[in-house]
Amino acid sequence: MIVRCAVTDVIQMSSSVYRVLLKPEVNIVFKAGQYLKVHFNSKSYAFSIASSPLDQDLIELHIRKNEGIGDSCIVGCFQQALNENILVDVPHGDAWLREDSDRPILLMAGGTGVSYVSGILKKCISSKMVQPIYLYWGVKNIELLYVHKELIDLVATHDNVYYVSAAEYMDDVHHLVKKGTVLDVILNDFNNLSQFDIYMCGPVPMIKAAKVLLGNYRNANLERMFSDALAYV
Repeated sequence: MIVRCAVTDVIQMSSSVYRVLLKPEVNIVFKAGQYLKVHFNSKSYAFSIASSPLDQDLIELHIRKNEGIGDSCIVGCFQQALNENILVDVPHGDAWLREDSDRPILLMAGGTGVSYVSGILKKCISSKMVQPIYLYWGVKNIELLYVHKELIDLVATHDNVYYVSAAEYMDDVHHLVKKGTVLDVILNDFNNLSQFDIYMCGPVPMIKAAKVLLGNYRNANLERMFSDALAYV
């Protein structure tokens, strides 16, 4: 479905990540965990939807500054389109939230993959899902945890939701951030994932490693692991 959307805001969240807000002309029907495509300079780019399907007023995206188009960049394209309309192709993706499942949920994100798991988490909360929900987010360094406080505040009022962050490089010990890759931290924190629904978004090598390590060493059920990148690994 091609939808006309107004670019209402482009907000810098960190040194390299921006939050982009789009206002669609009509209500968009999508599932938590799906993504959309935008077209700039005759090229198509896919972005996870960070907002819940219940938030029809605005669509939220997280964009890395270094995703470039020649000498320009996607962030620059959105900035140039501020207060103007762009065309969005939505929805796409099969790694959407299985709301009919009562299995515990593990959400794993690397970098801006947190936009994907954020959309799922918001839908879980708004739908009052009661099973344990664990969100694990990993980055290279602690400065890249650009929605860290938002996630802490979001889970604080929900007893069944847990948030763990990880940074590969830290100079000092941080009581709210674990050191290491997000996959290493998950392997350390869980002994058996056989009963979990697992949703993942991040670099393809991370997804490939998670498929192997969580399946072989933590008994994760491959049929209950969801990521659009799994089609390529």
